[in-house]
Amino acid sequence: MHITIEDNYLVYIYLKEQSKYVDNIGGESSVRCFLLYDHVGNWIGVRITNRDTDGNIINLPNIGAIDYPMHNGEVVNLNDEIILKFDKDIGVDNFKEQDCNLDIHPEGIYGVEMILWAGNNINLKEKVRPFIKRDI
Repeated sequence: MHITIEDNYLVYIYLKEQSKYVDNIGGESSVRCFLLYDHVGNWIGVRITNRDTDGNIINLPNIGAIDYPMHNGEVVNLNDEIILKFDKDIGVDNFKEQDCNLDIHPEGIYGVEMILWAGNNINLKEKVRPFIKRDI
């Protein structure tokens, strides 16, 4: 995974290599997801549900191949949710609801875009640092 962060509230998680998948990208918007945190407040991942923000069921696409290094992270692709964790050995202690947009390519999910809601933060980034491509 590669992650870009702008102003601590615009977040994009890339799962596919940008230069390989520039064409044929669609999307699913307003997907209910949750920011995951450890016991000291480090942002450690995202849980994407099969619901939109109105509670309607949506079909989650498969992740497909991930083109970037996973370091100690993991991706769990279940029928009703997808979990992206930046450190598979750290337990989830807290979570905050959020919405996200999924960019989808026929090969799987290209990326996850989030504009963080007020009160949601990613100020503690220790666990996500290996994945950060740009943080401005």
